[in-house]
Amino acid sequence: MLTLNGSRFAPMKSAPDEREGTVGLYRAFRKSIKLFNFDHEPIGVINAYGVLGSASKLADGRIWYSYATVPGVGEYASFSQSVNEPRDALRQLCGWDCVSNQPVATPADV
Repeated sequence: MLTLNGSRFAPMKSAPDEREGTVGLYRAFRKSIKLFNFDHEPIGVINAYGVLGSASKLADGRIWYSYATVPGVGEYASFSQSVNEPRDALRQLCGWDCVSNQPVATPADV
């Protein structure tokens, strides 16, 4: 489960009964996390730099990502929260540290 600004997102492959109380779905990649609504349309992304951006569908069907408020997540109360939550999500779900731009060391690696 992914929580951003109090809004919960369920994994893309979760069962419908596990999606109760969530605002959408997410899919974690190697260095990014994509956010979707329940119709599997992209609504946002956390890129490799830990930036949370909004996704909009263009007239020709392509997806445009921009730095904007993501539907379902809303405005953050503080700038530091808007920076730290996406970075923590990347570290937790993808194993990627966007500050050092390297994979997170696991206890097995140490």
